[in-house]
Amino acid sequence: MTVMMGSEGLRRRAWLLALVLGAAAAAPPSLAAEGAAAADGVQGAGGAGEAAGRPSEDEVRAVEQRGHQIALYLQAAARAREMGQRREGGMAPPDRVVVVEGQEGWQVFFLKNPDPASKAKGVLLLGTAGFDPTSGSLGVPVTKVPAAPAPTSTLTYLRALDTAEAAAANDQNARPPYDEAVFKAADGGYEIYLKSSPKDAATVQAGADLLVRVTANGRQVIGSEPYHAGATALPLAPRPPGQPTLHMHGEEDLPSPTDVAMVLLHPELAPHLVMTPHYLFRIDAQGKLTFLGPSPGGGAGPAP
Repeated sequence: MTVMMGSEGLRRRAWLLALVLGAAAAAPPSLAAEGAAAADGVQGAGGAGEAAGRPSEDEVRAVEQRGHQIALYLQAAARAREMGQRREGGMAPPDRVVVVEGQEGWQVFFLKNPDPASKAKGVLLLGTAGFDPTSGSLGVPVTKVPAAPAPTSTLTYLRALDTAEAAAANDQNARPPYDEAVFKAADGGYEIYLKSSPKDAATVQAGADLLVRVTANGRQVIGSEPYHAGATALPLAPRPPGQPTLHMHGEEDLPSPTDVAMVLLHPELAPHLVMTPHYLFRIDAQGKLTFLGPSPGGGAGPAP
C-alpha cells in the first residue's frame, strides 16, 4: 500500500523535505568521517543524548552488506527467470527459482512444481546455473534430462520461503506480490526478506517489507521483523542532476537492508536519503550507506 496523506501531512512532509534537502546539499563529502564528532556534540536530557548520537560503524556496515546480498539475490533470481522463459539449454520454464549463497559462488536452482498427472512425486530440479556475485553474470544452465527430484537441501530453502510467505499473510504491513530473498543464518536457520512490489512499473516502493526468521528445517517461524510500517512510492522519473530522493522511517533509527537493495536495483533513485527519528543517511548508486548526522528538525513539525 501507499501512504496517503492529507493537506497537513503533505505540508509537514514538504517542510521536512526542505530541511533534509538543505542538510544534504550543505553536507561535505567528508561528513561521514566527521559525523562522529558532530553527532557526539548533540546531547539532550535523559537518554535523548544517546539516541541523538551516532550509530556504530558496525551497525551501518551490517545493513549495507546485507542490502548488497539481497540485491544480488534478487538480481540472480530475475535473470534466472528470464533465462527460463527463453528456454536456454532446452530447459522448460521453471515454476520456482531458488538462489543459494555459497563460499565458492552462488548457485541457482530451477524448480518445477509437482504435476498431479505425472508419476514423479515432489518438486523436480530442471537444472542449475552458477551466478557470479562480483560480475553479476549468470552462467549457462546445466539442464537435467530427465528432470530429477530436487535435492533435500534445496527443498528446505523452498520450504522456508513458503513458511515465510504464510507468516506474512498475517502481517498488516507487507503485501504480496513479493520480491523474495532467502539466506542461511549463522544459527542454521533461515532469514527470508519479503519486499513488497508495486504494481506500477514507473515507481518503486520503499517500506512495507518484512524479515522472517525460520527454523533449520524450514517449517516453523522463529520471529518476524517489519521494516517501517506503511510505504512510500518513489517515482523513477528523471530528476535534476544531484537532486536526492527521500523516504522517512517512523520508528526504526537505521535504514533497512531492503532500502540499500532498492537503490542498488534502481540506481536512478540515488542519491537517496533515509530520514529516521534521530538520524539522516544517504545511499548512493553503488549501495554505499553513509551517516550524515542528526535528523533535521529533531522530529518536530512546522509551526501552525
